[in-house]
Parts: sequence; structure tokens; C-alpha cells
Amino acid sequence: MSLEEKLEQAKGSVKEGVGELTGDEKLEKEGTAEKVIAKVKEVAKDAKDVVEGAIDGVKNAVKKDDENTDQVDDKVDQVKGSIKEGVGKLTGDEKTEKEGTAEKVIAKVKEVAKDAKDAVEGVVDGVKKAIKKDEE
Repeated sequence: MSLEEKLEQAKGSVKEGVGELTGDEKLEKEGTAEKVIAKVKEVAKDAKDVVEGAIDGVKNAVKKDDENTDQVDDKVDQVKGSIKEGVGKLTGDEKTEKEGTAEKVIAKVKEVAKDAKDAVEGVVDGVKKAIKKDEE
């Protein structure tokens, strides 16, 4: 709950009230819309914080299994980036949206790079076994 959203809600409420008092329906509706938009932004940011906290909790719980930790971390980071990107779109916050997109892409690149590394290691192991077999 940021001060900015609270101020926007208050501004919308004042505008709504002035419109109601003066009989200016357009002003009243604008005030209502501004108040609702500010509340939606506030709720979206709070939801983002809750989801990120839950994701961190899942990460910590999964870290007990070190073998799959990197894979889980990459997937969780992709989801976290997607959520951040969505919250940015919902709130009109381009910076948050771009950060989310970047986090999502970076996590995916890490995942693909690790998969490629594992594939190369598998090929190397296969070649080593074939050479050992030929030497016997």
C-alpha cells in the first residue's frame, strides 16, 4: 500500500464528491474511475508482493533437494517474471512490465543453457565410453 495510490484514491474521491455536489456527472464519473484505478493498482502491487513471497517460500522448501534446485529456480524465476510483467501491464507501470519480461527471458536463457550443457556433457561421456570400449 503506497502513499501514491492512497493519494490517487483521495484525489478521485474529492473529484467524485465535487462532481456530486455540483451536479457535474462527468466530473463525478471521472473521480470514481480515478479512485477505482488507484485501488486496483494498490491491490495489484500487494498481490505481486504476496506472490513473490510465496515463490520465495517454495524456493526455500525445494532447496532441500539440491539436485533439482537449479531447474526449479529457473522455472520459478520465469513465473515470477511473468507475474511481474502482468502486474506492470495491469497497473500501467512500464518499468515493472519490462523488468518482468527481462527476468522471464533471463531465466529461460539460463534454463536452455543448462540443458545444452547437460546435453554436451552427455555426448562427451558417450564418446569417452566408446573410446574405453575400443581400448579394451
